[in-house]
Amino acid sequence: METRSIYSGIFLAVLVSLVGARADTIVFNADYESGALDSGITGLDATQATAPDAALVSTAYARSGTYSIYHKVTLDDPAYVSAGKPRSESDTSGVSSTLYRSGDHAIYTFSVLLKDWQDWSSGATPIDIVWQFKHTNGSPDAFVGVRRNQLVLRYGASDQVVLVNDIRPFDNKWIDLKFDIFWSDLTNGYIKAWVSANGAPLTRVANIANYATYSGGTGNFGYLKWGLYRPDSTSANGAVMTREAHHDNISVTVVPPPLRMDFQSGQYTLAWPNPSPGFLLQTSPDLSAWSNVTTQSVVVGSENQVTVPASEERGFFRLIRP
Repeated sequence: METRSIYSGIFLAVLVSLVGARADTIVFNADYESGALDSGITGLDATQATAPDAALVSTAYARSGTYSIYHKVTLDDPAYVSAGKPRSESDTSGVSSTLYRSGDHAIYTFSVLLKDWQDWSSGATPIDIVWQFKHTNGSPDAFVGVRRNQLVLRYGASDQVVLVNDIRPFDNKWIDLKFDIFWSDLTNGYIKAWVSANGAPLTRVANIANYATYSGGTGNFGYLKWGLYRPDSTSANGAVMTREAHHDNISVTVVPPPLRMDFQSGQYTLAWPNPSPGFLLQTSPDLSAWSNVTTQSVVVGSENQVTVPASEERGFFRLIRP
């Protein structure tokens, strides 16, 4: 939520505009403390695999609290196959607050623990995916996986950033990840990533800029998946037969678009980036009760703009996603 205050005087309008605070909104939090596979969240699917231990709520490890979600995939067993590939993944395609589109800006956090992870030593180098930003009707916009003994972020056709250079010291230990992503089908998108292993401070490990982040598929939105997906692992290529992972503290925080204000000829123009899907401009005289601005916005260049007359009364404006 982005809030700005205006007064009739141009100097005060600019001054108060500058100190307006950005208020990010947590729209999703799966900590599994309900003890349920869906963490008590309607629409959150735990797995499509049919094996009874493909997904479990576990007390063996928890990043905080008592529970985490555990996924397991064993090769050559159809009970661990869904959509034709060995996988067991939770997904948020049925949770509207987590869906992203071009123009959205969000911060994602999660913790992953690689259980009894057998190290790579030689031979084929398949990737075991533990997190996906999945674009509908296409490939992931980005994903996190283990290849060789590295935790990596893959994005685009073949680009890669190493998140953890050597995971071997962190078997059965939590790795915390944070991603700040501006989703765009143009070249103004970005991905910023931070990692903390075994309780160390978060450290920035990626700053990918000027990139079309929303380009993995032709569908109308993207969503989140976590667990285990083993797209190129087979017993024939010598891949480890069974992989297991825990996830915990999965959150999505929506960041509102920046709201700016100009004054000219006795009117204020409020502007924010286009597209900004799902956001509404609201107004309030005193910050206690908010109502939608009924004036229709117009697209001017790369912005949505609304013009309102200046008055003697104080007014506040904000962008909010209902």
